[in-house]
Amino acid sequence: MTFFTRSLLALVISSFVVGCGNEVEPTVPMPEKPPVIEPEPARQEIFQIGNVEVLGTVESVLINDQMGSQKLVSIDTFKGIQFATQSRFQHSKYVTMEETLNSDGQVDATNYGASCPQAQNKTTQTIDEDCLYLNIWRPSGAESGKTLPVYVFIHGGDFEYGSGSEPVIEGDTIVAQGADDKKDFIYVSFNYRLGLLGSYWVDGANNTEGGNFGLGDQKRVLEWVSNNISKFGGDASNVTLMGQGAGAMSVGILQSQFSQEVVAGETFQRAIMQSNPYGFEYKNDDAAKSYRKSICEEFDLTRPIFGCTNDADEKIKEKSIEEILTAQNELLNPVNKLVDWLAENVLGGKTATPMHNFMPFAPYIENDGDQAGYHFTEAPAQGGLTVDTVIGNNANEANSFAMLPSLTFLIPLVISELCDNTDNITRLSLCGGDPILDESGQAQLVKALSRWLDNTDNKRYLAQKVSQVSFDNVAKETERLTAYGVVTQLFFGLGNRESINELLSLTDYYPELENELGGSVANMKMYKMLMNDLLFNGPAREMAANSLEQGGDAIMYQFEVAPSFNIWGDPSEATDIFKAIGCISGACSGSELAFVFNKALRLDGSEVKPSSKELALMNKLSRLWFSEALFQSEHYNANNDNVIIIEDSGQINTEYDWDFNNHQGIDPLLRNGRLEGLKELELTLHHLF
Repeated sequence: MTFFTRSLLALVISSFVVGCGNEVEPTVPMPEKPPVIEPEPARQEIFQIGNVEVLGTVESVLINDQMGSQKLVSIDTFKGIQFATQSRFQHSKYVTMEETLNSDGQVDATNYGASCPQAQNKTTQTIDEDCLYLNIWRPSGAESGKTLPVYVFIHGGDFEYGSGSEPVIEGDTIVAQGADDKKDFIYVSFNYRLGLLGSYWVDGANNTEGGNFGLGDQKRVLEWVSNNISKFGGDASNVTLMGQGAGAMSVGILQSQFSQEVVAGETFQRAIMQSNPYGFEYKNDDAAKSYRKSICEEFDLTRPIFGCTNDADEKIKEKSIEEILTAQNELLNPVNKLVDWLAENVLGGKTATPMHNFMPFAPYIENDGDQAGYHFTEAPAQGGLTVDTVIGNNANEANSFAMLPSLTFLIPLVISELCDNTDNITRLSLCGGDPILDESGQAQLVKALSRWLDNTDNKRYLAQKVSQVSFDNVAKETERLTAYGVVTQLFFGLGNRESINELLSLTDYYPELENELGGSVANMKMYKMLMNDLLFNGPAREMAANSLEQGGDAIMYQFEVAPSFNIWGDPSEATDIFKAIGCISGACSGSELAFVFNKALRLDGSEVKPSSKELALMNKLSRLWFSEALFQSEHYNANNDNVIIIEDSGQINTEYDWDFNNHQGIDPLLRNGRLEGLKELELTLHHLF
């Protein structure tokens, strides 16, 4: 008989006794609640790191061990160590620890450094251009001479926001868990330049390192880790570079073997990419140069025909950070992004698709004629995986990726205005519910949309509508017009008309009539499914299948957990509201972070209350993610189509024939799996090459 059973029996007996008027007390006490364990106060300590004294912090971290019991684990933290200096529109310069000593002759690593410039509501830290700092978490006692595995994490944020010090990606819990499990490792996070300051176009003929300053910052931190991590007890020959969202995109770029400064295999030997949209088309050099004109326009530094004035770069260098961020905020306005996107559809662009307008500050491919480029020279989907890589996505990535959710709000809104006002244009076939437009219909619609958005009053009206967006009123409009077919055709560009029409003719993607009951709801589901297939799952599967050809090996995963909490919280800005709504019913972009880092936090650092099942999965997945066991998992084989599934039930299992079992199509051409069918039809990456 268990203790619990005996206790329960005693309670039952005593209740009968009390019912009879007897004063006898139960003889078996109730189980006591476990005592509340409080972490000990953090204390500062001077550490000898190589030839330098570093002032760090010893922290007591409360964790749940693998049996679910609470315990305290001691770790060392080093926050805000400068790894490089920066000047505006120049590549950062590596600095040694000796160059960062304070007046006491020490490196002060007790507080996070400033985040790189971004909207202040996007980060928990202060912002400053002096922002190139890294943070290190290690088990206490991990001194020089040890050879612990090292994980370097690149934060996400559309290359517009974020930092290495955001609470949800702090390394205290995971490092403490590793120490308790006798599987020690070191974790590093860092900042890199974002937005306009991170990817401003520079003429490669005049500057051999070109632009892409944020990528350069990432290479400098890898150089710093390579040179210094052994002094902290780490192994510079066992570094795993990992990232989420824009961070995963960065990892994909840094895997290239064709840049002027190769880092894959040199400063990192393995990789983890969480939610890398390999189907995304980056700007090329011409498109980046063209976007520079839009930046110049925000500062009134343009001249007719020629674009930016000759002194534009110097003038922008002189602007205050407040002026820079004001201009950047205007460029990121959803209405302005929409205008740029449509303009490229009308006039034709420098790239195969206009999708880069929705992530305008992503790095650009630098090749330009005779200029070979320096940091970014080929599309990541061409370069492949050059080191062993864990690659995967969340089940509902497209629900919250970049500006995708905004499109099905903005485009239908404009189309509704056009359809309600026949004075503007000849009646569009779309207004009658025509799901797919032919070539003339597409041209007619694009011209009509562009003409409407060229009107200042109309743009002001649309901006007002966007500013009035709230979580509740958008979430309720699930049956509104989606213009799925049109949005898809325009997203991939009219230059890809033939292949997109072929795609939309497949039964699984064929748009429903939106003037019929349920048509809009069905189309919204298809839109999300198509974007997941073409931007995330399909390309990732091809990258994994082709990995051995490039020298790496792949392990593929899928995160299917729909958290009981919304990772986006309660945002106030329209674009974030759209993303938050996309996270209501599925595993959207970023949903896995709380589980990977075992943090009951949202992206903004606010606390959540996970279910007991979620807490158990956080405990399990965070241990797997930062372990040798993850890379010892069965490597991807196209014949087996084997994928690690992190299930909503909390289980982690390998599934075979993943595409066939999860994406079996209705169309005869897709019945062996949508992703395999798209690959055979050469539609997976058709829009890139």
